[in-house]
Amino acid sequence: MRKFFTLILGLSCFLGVFAQETPEKVDPFKALEVRGRMSLFIDEIETLLANISSAKQKQLKKAEKSLKGIENKWNVYGTVNGDVIASEESLMEIFVKFEEKKQLLSDSIASQLHKLDSYDKFEQTEWFLDSQLKPYTDLYNEAIEYSLVQQTTPLLEKLKTKEGLTFSDITARYEESKNISEEFPALKKRMEELENDYIEIKALSEKIQATEYKPFLTRIKDYLYSLAAVAMLLMFANMVQAKIQAFQQMRKSAKEYQELLKKNEEEIPSI
Repeated sequence: MRKFFTLILGLSCFLGVFAQETPEKVDPFKALEVRGRMSLFIDEIETLLANISSAKQKQLKKAEKSLKGIENKWNVYGTVNGDVIASEESLMEIFVKFEEKKQLLSDSIASQLHKLDSYDKFEQTEWFLDSQLKPYTDLYNEAIEYSLVQQTTPLLEKLKTKEGLTFSDITARYEESKNISEEFPALKKRMEELENDYIEIKALSEKIQATEYKPFLTRIKDYLYSLAAVAMLLMFANMVQAKIQAFQQMRKSAKEYQELLKKNEEEIPSI
């Protein structure tokens, strides 16, 4: 509906000056000439349209410039020949067709520019996250070193603050790329790989933020508690495994017993 009113407004502005001066009859050769020239304008638009879907930024900028030039020539030509265009319905139809094609070309250029810009942002995020994997591992190791000595606690807090800002930037880039991949399904597989990098960085970020200074004895105690927890988990796993094996053996024995009973019944002669 919006495009329809735009066309009507454009048509009014384009031909309105001739509304009261339209001659009763226009030279048919002149009308034929105008029809041919208007068709050439449309051909120029369609030629540009044919290459938009595969065009790069430089080509798109060139297409925008060409469209502007065609539009300027069209406006001048229409102003000069507005009386002829207004005199025939077929010429008016060509006018409407040109306006539709022009709008389609403009929208296509904007859409392709948006796609290329989105792909470029996505690629930059891929590179950025991949480049952060090793620095984040180093940052975590540095945080552990700072946490060993009470005197380096200020350095640890400074490191955590800096890391928090970096991770906020990473998260913002990740969310933007996620939205881009939803808009362009062709990026789905690449998004899965990018997400794996993000999850790995997020895990390191959480470890860094959880790092804090603890006295040596407290560290030993925590370590022993962790060993005890692991031992309990292993013991529980072994117990479960033993019960499963016992159950399987019981089922096997029951099956063998049933088979033995059946065999004995078959061997007893009937009287």
